[in-house]
Amino acid sequence: TGGNEGAHSAVGATLDGDIAINEINAYIKDSDVNASKNLDVKAQSDVDVITVDAAGTAAFNDSAFSGTLAVFALENTENAFIENSNINQTAARINKGADTSVSAITSFDDLAIVGTVAYGSKSSGDASIRVDGIADNVNSYIKNSSIDTTGDVNLYNKSEFDALTVSAAGMISQGNVGASGSVSILIDNATQNNYIENSE
Repeated sequence: TGGNEGAHSAVGATLDGDIAINEINAYIKDSDVNASKNLDVKAQSDVDVITVDAAGTAAFNDSAFSGTLAVFALENTENAFIENSNINQTAARINKGADTSVSAITSFDDLAIVGTVAYGSKSSGDASIRVDGIADNVNSYIKNSSIDTTGDVNLYNKSEFDALTVSAAGMISQGNVGASGSVSILIDNATQNNYIENSE
């Protein structure tokens, strides 16, 4: 939060930047596994972000300018896999439906409140900007492995984003010039892969 006050001219600004790097891995690798029931390999993350940024300026005899820029960047990776392993679900021969499941799930919730206000006796201007950049890489796979089951083999990916931004700007000018604006930008780059490679 930032602010400024002046008898003549005033300028106020708030800059806020946050970077989060998240990596989740769930796997069976270089192993022999005997399972009597369902086998689940799951990588899951739930990310909740709340940010509040504000700026204000006041100039009682001249001009006032105010601005807020808030940036949030998230790099998220989810990997769920079975690799170089032998899975033997003996229960599949006794109780039908003993499944092997590999899943990677991401859930992202973002609430951002960005605001600015400026008061100038002659002129005033303000702007508030919010930028969200999200890179999500979600992978589930079975590679170089043997799955012995009479049930199902399931691969599942899910990537969920819920972003709500309240961006507001307000100005008061007793003179002839006044300008106000707010902008919200979301940049989303999501990649999902699920596959079975060199496996039986």
